[in-house]
Amino acid sequence: MEPLRIYQEHWGEASSIEVLGEGHINQTWRVTSAAGIRVMQQINKRVFKSPAVVMENLCHVLNHVKGVPLPRLLLTRHEQTHAVVGGEWYRAWEFVDGGFAKKSPDTSIEAENVARAFAQLLEELCSLPNRLALPIPGFHSFDHFHSQYQAYRLHSEHDMLLERCQAQSALLAESTGVIHGDCKFANVLLSPEDSRVLAVLDLDTAMQGHWGYDWGDLVRSAFVDRTEVDESMLRALVRGFAGPLGGLDKSVLLYAPLYVACTLGVRYLVDHHEGDRWFRVGRHGDNLTRAARQFSFARRWELQKPKVNEWIDTELQDGGAAGVVSR
Repeated sequence: MEPLRIYQEHWGEASSIEVLGEGHINQTWRVTSAAGIRVMQQINKRVFKSPAVVMENLCHVLNHVKGVPLPRLLLTRHEQTHAVVGGEWYRAWEFVDGGFAKKSPDTSIEAENVARAFAQLLEELCSLPNRLALPIPGFHSFDHFHSQYQAYRLHSEHDMLLERCQAQSALLAESTGVIHGDCKFANVLLSPEDSRVLAVLDLDTAMQGHWGYDWGDLVRSAFVDRTEVDESMLRALVRGFAGPLGGLDKSVLLYAPLYVACTLGVRYLVDHHEGDRWFRVGRHGDNLTRAARQFSFARRWELQKPKVNEWIDTELQDGGAAGVVSR
């Protein structure tokens, strides 16, 4: 069934629909409806094996979080959170008017605001009364994807980098609470007037985990397409992230971006080998390009680590946020 007809049958009158965004997982559309602009998504069942778990977790998060702006889920004509059509799961959201998403920050203000919003979300999720079910087994596990990489004998020039990454993986082994789980810069909508955060998006991977996953993914997304890690931008990220959470373990701040980049790089390599079953691609080979970007960032992060260590130290001392998170 055509996406426009699906929306019309389950949510209301609409005149047009068009693909929205460049997400690699779920399919997303912008809908022009009688009630205004709306967003409809199809949950990717190849990635999320149990859409029911995804929706249950999502509702727990949306009902609990009050201090961080989140998008509003729209109920169907039958007061349901989703619609199932031909075995596929769909949902609709209220459109966040005026907001725009960016792959990486252009200013320190943008970096700090986005980091603070994610950290405030983590702080609120610590008191979530419902323990969330796991939406994707092994999603953040470097060892899980690295074992697949080794089983397929995908040895490459990245092997030594991956060994260095694996050597410290115990730093992120313990859960510190519920995390966003896909904490990249593009998953926030900003105001064009003053760079305020209008909404934190893509909550499907909210799960138990270590805060370092979110920090690492945020930093990775901010610098993966840059030639180097910028001091003012990194300090803004530290300032925003450390403020709501209190003390942060500096060893995690230094290691997590490397861990996330290497984990994602290995996932791209494995998915390419398996025929692009996980990430949507324009052509076979896109996942190799994506993997190369992650490993390139990981190497730059390692090379700049002495300077990064100084910048983080300075920011933590200036902000009075040094120490270790107890959660």
